[in-house]
This record gives sequence, structure tokens and C-alpha cells, in this order.
Amino acid sequence: MFDRLGDLASEHAELERALADPNVHADADQARTLAKRYAELTPIVNAYREWQQTNDDEQAARELAPEDPGFAEEADALVKQRAELEERLRKLLAVAGEQVQRDRFWSEPGTQLQELHRRRDRGLEPGDRHRPDGGDRTMTTSGATEP
Repeated sequence: MFDRLGDLASEHAELERALADPNVHADADQARTLAKRYAELTPIVNAYREWQQTNDDEQAARELAPEDPGFAEEADALVKQRAELEERLRKLLAVAGEQVQRDRFWSEPGTQLQELHRRRDRGLEPGDRHRPDGGDRTMTTSGATEP
């Protein structure tokens, strides 16, 4: 699970650099897309950085524990904190995965949203469908045909 987090952190840093470029904001759609992705990654990357820092702190506490027993207690507390962060990361990644699926569902050609837009553009109501013979008339869900 955590093998992807380094890649996500790199992508987050690239997005941050891109969003700092004024030329990106000349294209509102591109800027909006980048900003949305950046916002999606930010909580994940922040939790990942906190997880990494907790790992480093635990390792340092373990190294100092033989000299001072207080560090052993701190290391144990950091193990618990790391487990909580891992659970938080799992949840964040699950939510992000669900969001990716929703975005794909609503934006890929042939999805319901694309179909609704296509029908709207052709002047059809959601319940209407074209005749199978490709004629100019539409057939409603009740079976009645209209010119």
C-alpha cells in the first residue's frame, strides 16, 4: 500500500511547482484540473510526511533508549502513533481511490454523464431514445413516437 506514497508525494511536488507558474493560470481549465488534483493529494502527502517523521523519531528514540529509559517509552508511544497514521493513510487512499472511480465514471466517454449531455445537446429528454432505424423521430419510454 505505501509503495505508491513516494510517487504521490513526487506528483504533489510537481503540481505545486506547476501551480506556482503564472503561465499555467492562463488556461483556466488546466489550472482548475491541477488545483483539484493538488487538493486531493495534499491530505495524503501530509499524512505520509507525518508517518515518515514518526518513523525517524521512533528510530532515534530506540537508538537513545539504552542511555535513557525515557526514550524507550517514547519509542513505544511513537509505535502507537505510527499505527494510527497508517490507518489514516489507508482511509485517505481508499477515499482517493473511490474519487478516482467517480471521476472516471462521470468523465469518460460513454458514461452516464456523457450520455446525458449528448442527449441534452440533441434536445432529448432523459427518458427518450432514438429509434433503432436511425430515423429523425424519437421514441419515448412509453413507446409513443414523436416527430
